[in-house]
Amino acid sequence: MESNMYVNAYHLDTQQFEELYSGAALQDAVIIGDILYVAKSSATNPASPLLSVNLTTKETVPVKIDGNVIYALCSTGENMYGIAVESDENSKKTALFSFNPENMQTTTLLSLADEDTDAFTYLRENEIYTNIGRDKVFSYNLSTRRATTYNRSASLPIKVAQNASRLVVLNKDGSVSWYNADIQQVLADWYLTKDGNWYEF
Repeated sequence: MESNMYVNAYHLDTQQFEELYSGAALQDAVIIGDILYVAKSSATNPASPLLSVNLTTKETVPVKIDGNVIYALCSTGENMYGIAVESDENSKKTALFSFNPENMQTTTLLSLADEDTDAFTYLRENEIYTNIGRDKVFSYNLSTRRATTYNRSASLPIKVAQNASRLVVLNKDGSVSWYNADIQQVLADWYLTKDGNWYEF
């Protein structure tokens, strides 16, 4: 993604860039099969927050999905996940959603009755993480359809990563929180001091 206007691909074999799509107010993009899905604001043409672009024919089709803007896309290779924000004069809503390209079905996984335009998604195996609402990390298990909360012990979470048994959260103030991913328990909070050492608190 370049300047919220271009979706580019870099081919490792030829070391060449290829422009896949250009438009206005672009937010994110993923490729599933031979289809590029582009998340954007519905305020720009075409008036849809999600587009599908056939990489062979370049045919661009608006996807029927609710929202003023979609962002933070990720994919298993079969299904797509992302954040949809829908707001008007009467209500505001932010949702973590799944989208099945085969039947074009959208399912809401987690929902927040507020507007959050800066959440993240992180997908690892059958678990998808997000921080919609800004103040804590949520995980949603795609197999059990069960949501879990990781209550924060430090600053606001802005990014996560996971290995086999540990979830690590980067916080807004630069601190790092470690969790036991199996029981959602905080193990430690680390802060990097000015002299380059980690301080546990």
